[in-house]
Amino acid sequence: TDLDSQIKLMQQSISHLTLQRERILTNIQAYRMILHPIRRLPREVILEIFEWLPDLRVVSSLNSGKAPWTLGQISRGWRGIALSSPELW
Repeated sequence: TDLDSQIKLMQQSISHLTLQRERILTNIQAYRMILHPIRRLPREVILEIFEWLPDLRVVSSLNSGKAPWTLGQISRGWRGIALSSPELW
C-alpha cells in the first residue's frame, strides 16, 4: 500500500521527466536549425550560389530563367533573396 503509492509517485515523476526531456530535445533541435551555418551566409554569397545554378525551368506558367520560384521553396530566407533579386529573373 505505502510501497504502491511510492511506486505510483515515482512512475508519475518518470513520466514528467520523460516529457520534459522530450521538450528539451525538441528545443535543442530547433536551436541547431537556427544556428545552422547556411543561415549565417551573407545575402551576397547566397546570391552568388544562385547565379551558378543551371537554368531551372518550372513546369507551369511561371516558367522563367533560373526560376526564383523554385529557389524560393527552400526556405523563407532564400525566398526573400530569390524574389528580391532582379538578376535571377
